[in-house]
Amino acid sequence: MKERLYKNIALALVAINIWTLYSFFDYYNATKYSMSSLTLFFNFIDSVFAALAIGIIAVILRLTIFRTKRKKLLKNNFFYVLCGLFNLNLFIIWIVSLLMKLLPLKLESTYFMLGSLIITIFILFDLFLNKNEIRQMEIENT
Repeated sequence: MKERLYKNIALALVAINIWTLYSFFDYYNATKYSMSSLTLFFNFIDSVFAALAIGIIAVILRLTIFRTKRKKLLKNNFFYVLCGLFNLNLFIIWIVSLLMKLLPLKLESTYFMLGSLIITIFILFDLFLNKNEIRQMEIENT
């Protein structure tokens, strides 16, 4: 289980890196047009909405379908890990943008980013908090 989880974490980080590279190169490619600085901002906003939607779906699935018996299936799922790390990445980008005063602090954006943080905390605690459960699954797999 640990090996698969670490493999999924590595693949998720690669996917997030590809998304980041695409966003920034798309911004640099659009600099020849007017209003090009909004391209990166709209990529970020679209990513936040997509990450929140997928995160809410993942949390609802975790609380309903994968509650007890099939918990291992969701914890070994690449998209579940990707959802948690992607929401964490977007939250960190938002915090850094606020600290650098690139984005204004508005109440509407705070709600979305707090939702992203809650999804991140839920998924990461679900993956890493209960070490006894991980040990029990490793014993069952051997």
